This record gives sequence, structure tokens and C-alpha cells, in this order.
Amino acid sequence: MWGGGPLAEHFNSLGIHHPDDMSSIVLESYWLRMHDCPIRLDEQVAYYQAWWDRPEDSDMNDLLDTKPSLDCTAQPGADAL
Repeated sequence: MWGGGPLAEHFNSLGIHHPDDMSSIVLESYWLRMHDCPIRLDEQVAYYQAWWDRPEDSDMNDLLDTKPSLDCTAQPGADAL
């Protein structure tokens, strides 16, 4: 991703510009796909965009709490273990 190319260009068109963010989205999406979970690409993209758009003096822990979960095994409304 650091050298550009078609995949990097696609991510750039989505508003993702840092290669580490691109790699994270690829790996997280792959994990979700392998576990029959929706990849929720829009949520992943929004998280990384918010990361770069945050004010410098913001608490990063608040943003980390908004990171899309890789756990799709819990049903909505069910108690998490």
C-alpha cells in the first residue's frame, strides 16, 4: 500500500489515505468475512476518517471506544458474555 497502486487508489477514493489504515481495513474485513460477518466497510472507513479529523488535544480513548467491533456473534439485545 505504501507504493500506491489500484487498491491504494480505491482506498483514497473512499477517503482513506494512510497505508496502515488501509491494511487494517483489509485485515479486519478478511477476519469478518471468514467468520460470516458483515464487513461494515462504511463503519470502518468512518472510524479511520474520524481518527485523522480529531482535534489534537482530544482524548484518544474516546475515539477508540467507537472502533467497530469484530464480534458479530452476539445477537442484538442478547447479553454479552
